[in-house]
Amino acid sequence: MRLLWLAYPLLVHAAIVTEATALYAAALVLLLLMSLLGPLQRRRSWAIGVAVLGSAALVWASATGLAIYFLYLPPVLMNGFLCVFFMQSLAPGRTPIISFMAAKIRGEALPPILVRYTRRLTAFWAGFFALMGLISVVLAIGASDEAWSLFTNFISYGIVLAVFAGEFFLRRLIVPEAEHTSVRDYIRGLANTDVRDIR
Repeated sequence: MRLLWLAYPLLVHAAIVTEATALYAAALVLLLLMSLLGPLQRRRSWAIGVAVLGSAALVWASATGLAIYFLYLPPVLMNGFLCVFFMQSLAPGRTPIISFMAAKIRGEALPPILVRYTRRLTAFWAGFFALMGLISVVLAIGASDEAWSLFTNFISYGIVLAVFAGEFFLRRLIVPEAEHTSVRDYIRGLANTDVRDIR
């Protein structure tokens, strides 16, 4: 599964660089099948129908030159979803996502200073994903397809990792009085945290 997600951006960029109809179709069909992977593995009849009909429609779209417009959508939708996901956790009565994850990683309730910090950090990530989605739209409208592809399929992921890593080390300067976890414990905690438990 992870290999499929890693293959998708490479396939999209190869399609744009070569302008090969078959690669456009392969990228779109791969995205559709990955989106339906769970139901397909459980052999849901509706998922099989969507996969067959959707694949045929996407192959047709690729043959008619419409594939690029479908490829513009995933980066915008993904960043939009993440923005809303983080933002809604800031509503009254909800636990900010970063606060929830930090408490799970530490195995205890957060001190007040970290409650404030993680709430602000959750708002930061919501704004960050909104910005990334906006950049994807601007590039799709005003830049070349190659430039759009380089950003959405490669550069954007590097930026996310850089911001993520940078925040991990900067928080020690921002809230020096708080006790911080090690890199190993942090990564292990993230792997064991299920955001579906957020209330």
